[in-house]
Amino acid sequence: MAAPVPQRPRFALDTNVLIDLGEGLPFAQRFLATYRNAGLAVPPTVIQELVHIATTDHKAQKYAQTALGNIRRWHLIPYDLKAVGHGITEVNAQKLMASGVLPDGENNDGFIVVETALVEIPNLVTSDIHLLGINPAKLVQKLNEFDLSPVAIFHPMNILR
Repeated sequence: MAAPVPQRPRFALDTNVLIDLGEGLPFAQRFLATYRNAGLAVPPTVIQELVHIATTDHKAQKYAQTALGNIRRWHLIPYDLKAVGHGITEVNAQKLMASGVLPDGENNDGFIVVETALVEIPNLVTSDIHLLGINPAKLVQKLNEFDLSPVAIFHPMNILR
């Protein structure tokens, strides 16, 4: 299952939000300034994606490197899962795709949603169209079927409004 998270975060951040922070985009900086003390967590798959982007010839390489170098300064809370949690994540991400909640091939998006649910973080912040396009009622239904906590998915600009 999940390893303990130091405080009960209110938001998990998707990779693209960290890239936006690394790029210094105003809406991302405003989101960070507004919600820093609410507990902003970084799921394990997001860390893996950032490392991959930061170490390959990717258009966002510089921004991923900046994000990785500033996680602690920004007071973000990276977390990992116990080994069994990674297995639960993989199985349930596949089920999300098989049920049509997520499109096929969106493994990492599924991992991030399940990793967020496993540690009972109620909100996932992203600008990913696949995640934002999830039917909220279907997602809650599926997560309930998996005995996982519900997760609401928001774009950072919608939270700021």
